[in-house]
Amino acid sequence: KESYLALGAASPHVVYLKILFRDRHLSGAKVTRWYAGKRFPMHDSEEDYVPSIEEMVYLDQPFDFTQLSLEQLEIEKLKLEIALRQEEIRKVRLDRRALEHMNAAAAAADKECDNVIHKVHVPKSHDPVQYVAGEALRDLDDPDVPVMLLDLDQLENQMKQWKDLLPRVIPYYAVKCNPDPMLVKTLYRLGSRFDCATVNEMRLVESILSAEMGAADAQDINKMMSSDVVYANPTKLPSHLVGARDLGVELLVADSASEIAKIAHYHPKAKLLLRLACVDNSAQCPMSAKFGASLGVTVTVLLEEAMNHGLNVVGVSFHVGSGCSDIHSLTKALVDAREVFDAAASRYGLKLSVLDIGGGFQGVDKEGSPVTFKSMSTVVNSLLDTLFPNPDEVQVIAEPGRYFACSPCALITKIYLKNIVVSAASKLPEVACSAGISDEDPMDGGSSSTSSDELGERKLPSMTRLYLNDGVYGSFNCILYDHQEVWPEPLHKEAKARGTQDAANPTHVLFGPTCDGFDTIMNGVTHLPEMDIGDHLLWRNMGAYTTAAATSFNGFDTPIYWCYRTTATTT
Repeated sequence: KESYLALGAASPHVVYLKILFRDRHLSGAKVTRWYAGKRFPMHDSEEDYVPSIEEMVYLDQPFDFTQLSLEQLEIEKLKLEIALRQEEIRKVRLDRRALEHMNAAAAAADKECDNVIHKVHVPKSHDPVQYVAGEALRDLDDPDVPVMLLDLDQLENQMKQWKDLLPRVIPYYAVKCNPDPMLVKTLYRLGSRFDCATVNEMRLVESILSAEMGAADAQDINKMMSSDVVYANPTKLPSHLVGARDLGVELLVADSASEIAKIAHYHPKAKLLLRLACVDNSAQCPMSAKFGASLGVTVTVLLEEAMNHGLNVVGVSFHVGSGCSDIHSLTKALVDAREVFDAAASRYGLKLSVLDIGGGFQGVDKEGSPVTFKSMSTVVNSLLDTLFPNPDEVQVIAEPGRYFACSPCALITKIYLKNIVVSAASKLPEVACSAGISDEDPMDGGSSSTSSDELGERKLPSMTRLYLNDGVYGSFNCILYDHQEVWPEPLHKEAKARGTQDAANPTHVLFGPTCDGFDTIMNGVTHLPEMDIGDHLLWRNMGAYTTAAATSFNGFDTPIYWCYRTTATTT
């Protein structure tokens, strides 16, 4: 009778299993991986086929096939055939999903980027964003879905400011912040490269780069991806690592020994950046509790681990937290990075050549704060000149997301329901009453059953509930996940300035559209004038971490983008 399996050879990274037809017994001993990429070779000419890494599926433990009886071997053969079939099904599904995603991304890019860029002539006496909002609503026939305005001129202004203030630092836009195809494509045209966290973000970038460059050859596209993308997520799914490798992405970030081992297995030709942890207590969204290694671990463990796996360590990365407002955090991170550069040279003879200073750059300077983009840029430039004085030896990159995406975008929401609720008395604490918050249940509209004699009567103004077509399951998820402070202004109506209240105005509560009572955007708003059904609210600086994480919960649509450029008129 024929036997079914025999062992193949080993490479430095992979043990391969080949399928041969031999007499009665197996040659070789133990293996750790099944060959699962092809059907059984049926001819001797196919014996030398070597599967790639992703064409493997793991055994639970090594085994010695020479000890199996023919009956046991038959069972193992059936197991292998099942594994092969399951792997084929999995790969077909993955390929189908990848194709669908790429087609959808390409279609979205074509629709958003090539077909609709509106040119708006803004009268000199008008607020540009307010005026453009009116034009967008007229163009879209006042839709029931929320509208996100994207000002391409402001996007250009942000890039110009970056190049003026940080001329040595190459921006790699953080796609996760806002993956809108028009925004990504415009940034590419302005000279940005890209920080991607997943293979799907890489595919979006690839579709845009391919369309822009007209590159039909896969090798040419891979070269572009190699130079224009950093895979900066320190914790990567194996399938995403394989996808990055196949797309040509070479620059990867790691912050642990296990991640380094994973990269060595799936992407052994990667260029590695070791990520340092930072002091980021003042950041809008701290990250070092989850990502980054200490200076000591980076020098004593990660460098050695990478060397042991034969990986090419090219530099250091860090991230001071999204929306950082502490210059001292940035200063310490740069000093620590210099120490890693020196340790790599003295201990391992490595000449590191890439410094990734991460993100954290604010999208809009906070009023009254001494920390501005300009002041932070001054510190960065000074430290780079001191710690990394030779630009020919060290390439400096960064991962700005909020900086580019925040200010070019403004959200238009529509009021589709108004409900005025009056309460005679309150059992709320003094602080709640002073804020103008009703004591009634927000879901049933009922008032307190507690008597005024028990708690002391407190007259409250009426509460006006406004229901908007966007909420915390949509763009306003930024309130929960990004700790943003949002501020509505009425479209084409007078209102108090930001940060002020007016007791003479109605007290508003702004709700989102879903059936969840938690879907509340703002409470106790008194700067708005009387608002009616069909009126609109404008929310500026809404491009960062808003639509990127929006969902269609309850079947409600996420915002549609309306992209524009402006010219001023003399009247």
